[in-house]
Amino acid sequence: MKRVITLITAVLCLGVVVPGTFSQQPTNPPKQKAETPKAAVSADVPAELQSAQEKLESARKDLERAGGEWGGFRDKALNNIAEAEANLRKAMEYYQKNKK
Repeated sequence: MKRVITLITAVLCLGVVVPGTFSQQPTNPPKQKAETPKAAVSADVPAELQSAQEKLESARKDLERAGGEWGGFRDKALNNIAEAEANLRKAMEYYQKNKK
């Protein structure tokens, strides 16, 4: 009986410790790069436009890393994102020129 209790205790301890050992979170995450040029340029732009710009950049990077052939649709999506980024830059410029 004592062996069974010891075995169960050991299994439960491993069940708690092992998942933390193999987690995909880095123990020392890389430091974020300072984004001085973007922050300086878009300081007067609403947060929603900045958020949209960041999401477009993230989507572009994800698609670039996707690799492989996607029937040409990945390339079309990348072109659409590039067009959206250009339109967003124009919107930011317009906002900065015409804000009251």
